[in-house]
Amino acid sequence: MNIGIRVPWRNLGKHLYTYRLLFDDAPVEVSFKDINEFENEYIVDITSALEDVFSNILSLRIPIDVSHDSERNFELLEKAAYIASETLAENVVVSTRRGDLKEAWLEKIHELMSSYKLRLCFDLSQIPECCEKDLFETLKEMPRGVFKICYNIGKKALEGLSEEEILQDMASILGLLQIIYLSNVDENGLQVPPLSFNGRINMARLLEDIAEEIPSLCLIIDHSISPEQDYRELVRLREFILSLTEKE
Repeated sequence: MNIGIRVPWRNLGKHLYTYRLLFDDAPVEVSFKDINEFENEYIVDITSALEDVFSNILSLRIPIDVSHDSERNFELLEKAAYIASETLAENVVVSTRRGDLKEAWLEKIHELMSSYKLRLCFDLSQIPECCEKDLFETLKEMPRGVFKICYNIGKKALEGLSEEEILQDMASILGLLQIIYLSNVDENGLQVPPLSFNGRINMARLLEDIAEEIPSLCLIIDHSISPEQDYRELVRLREFILSLTEKE
């Protein structure tokens, strides 16, 4: 069962022992706050720190906007791919602000990721809703297996989508869907834990509706407060999802 947590890179040094104690074998996604934070760190420092603390890294979330087919972006993707390969992560997560990505640029990225046997997952958090369909159509034209989609439930709740609309949304991209970010917001738009009773989305019911698909997806708790709180949320969600899969 691939359900894990998001770990901000900037928090790792402050809570090194706690992360090692609580999440040694838990699936994790390591995220970088901005491009400078990722670019300025040496590869050896990142890989050493991650290998020292975690044994089950699902993905690296890198603040690269792949809308721009620049040499700098490609070099950063190469760096991310190498780190992912060294730490045995299977996914690199990036963002895009556009849906109509150039075919030649995508082919270049596809070749890079294929050479490392990685998946490149597009985080939809920054793309305008009107451009999402363009991105889906573009990716469907590419060879399958490398390009995938991340879906953030909390972001969709902020956009005003209902649980039914979110389910329809995910069903429409099921072949591309790789990572679901479990996040939730209250009526004021403030982030709350995924299973919170104050959330706009009834996460328990939504997870029940996608129970059959859960084994093939990566679920990431995208609500980092502290390592201890993250651990409690992880245990709670694991137990709930286990109860769903046992019903099948």
